[in-house]
Amino acid sequence: VFLRIRLTPICRLFPYTWLFRCVALVCLWAPFSAWAVPTGAKMTLVSSGINHVAAEVLPYIVAQVKNTPIPDQHGSTSVSVLGTILYDVTNIRLDSFNVGGLTVATSSAQEMSASVTSVSISIHFNWRWKMKHWPHTSDSGNADGSTSGSSVQATVRISLQDGRPVLATTATTVNLNNFDIKVHSGWTEWLYKLLISLFNGSIRDSIRSSLRDSIRDAINNAANEAIASLDLIQKVDSTSEVDFSLTSQSLTDNFLNFGSKGEFYWQNHHSECPAPASPMPDVFNGEMVQTMLSDFVANSAAYTYFQAGELQYLLTAKDVPPNSPIKLNTTSLKLVIPQLYQQFPNCAMQVMIAATQSPTTQIRTSGILAQIIGDMDVQVIQPNGTVVSAFIITLQVATAGKVGVPS
Repeated sequence: VFLRIRLTPICRLFPYTWLFRCVALVCLWAPFSAWAVPTGAKMTLVSSGINHVAAEVLPYIVAQVKNTPIPDQHGSTSVSVLGTILYDVTNIRLDSFNVGGLTVATSSAQEMSASVTSVSISIHFNWRWKMKHWPHTSDSGNADGSTSGSSVQATVRISLQDGRPVLATTATTVNLNNFDIKVHSGWTEWLYKLLISLFNGSIRDSIRSSLRDSIRDAINNAANEAIASLDLIQKVDSTSEVDFSLTSQSLTDNFLNFGSKGEFYWQNHHSECPAPASPMPDVFNGEMVQTMLSDFVANSAAYTYFQAGELQYLLTAKDVPPNSPIKLNTTSLKLVIPQLYQQFPNCAMQVMIAATQSPTTQIRTSGILAQIIGDMDVQVIQPNGTVVSAFIITLQVATAGKVGVPS
C-alpha cells in the first residue's frame, strides 16, 4: 500500500507525525473490495464436449421430427389375377422415431457432420384398391409399417450473425432399411407384395424426403429460433449489465471455440471500456468444456461502477465494531491526534472512501493482480451538523491473489 498525503487547510495545523498515526488507525477501518470480473470470455468445446452437447440437443430434434407429415400416395399397377388396379395409401402417420448412437465430427473449417445410427421408425396408414375395369372390385383396410437399422447424416454450417451463432443445414441424408408391413384386414399375398414394393419405392422415397425436410427445418428454424430468443444483454444489478455477444468462432478437428465480448456497461450510459482486450490463447486442460476469462471483463466492470459513482463508501461510527477500543470520534483519538481534539472537541467523525480512478486488474498464470487508487477523506461532524474535511489520504492499493473452483 502506497500512501500520498494531501493536506486540507485545517490539517496543516498538525505535525506530520500525528497524521501518520491517524493513517494507521483509519486503515484499520477502511473497507477495500476487489472487483474481479473478466475482459473477454472464451468457451471451448473439445470433441467429447461437442458430442455431449449434440446428445442433449438430439431429443429436441427428434420431438420435432415425430410430427413430420407424410404425403398420401396414389397410383396404378398390374396384378396378375385382377388386371390393372388403382391404389391409394392415405393418412400415413409417423407413430415413432427412435434413434441410437450419435457421433459428431468436424468436416470443414465451418462445418460439422452428425451421424445417427440404429434409427427405427414405425408408421400407420390406410390402404384402398379398386379394379380399373369391370367389375370394379375394391377393398380397403389399414396396416402398420416399420423399419430398423436405418441411419441419418446431417452436415451443419456454423456462422455468426449479430453476435449469435447461426446453424444452417447444408446436407441431409436419410437411409431407410429393412421395411416390414403388417396388414390388419383384407390380407392377400399380392396385396402384401404390392405394399412392400411401394414401401421400397415411392413411399420410402416420400418418407425419406419428408424426414429430410423435417430434420433440416428442426435445425435451421427451430434451433435458430431458440438461439435468437436468448437475451445477449444480461442485467447484473440496478447499475450494470453484461454484453455476451459472440465476437469470434473457430472450428478444428479437435475443438470448437466461441469468443464472447463479455463487457460490462452502465445501464444509464453505454460507453466502451478504455482498457484493451488482449488476445486469448488456445489452451486445453482435458475437460469437455472450458471457459477462459481475461482481465478485460474485470476492467470493464470496474470502469462501469466507477462511472456510475458506485466505488465509494461512507465509513461512519455505526461501522465500527462495538467492542473496538477506538471509536470514530475526536474524543477517542484525543491521545493520538491531540490537535484534532483541540480544534474539534467531542465531535463525531466519518471517513469518505472513494476510488479516484477506475481500478485495474491483470490476470496472469501466477494469479490476479489488482490496483486501486482512491482517497480517504477524514471528516469531522460539528455540533451544528456541518461536515469539515480534516485531511485527505490518497491510497494506492496493489493486491494479488488466486482464484480457483473446487472440484
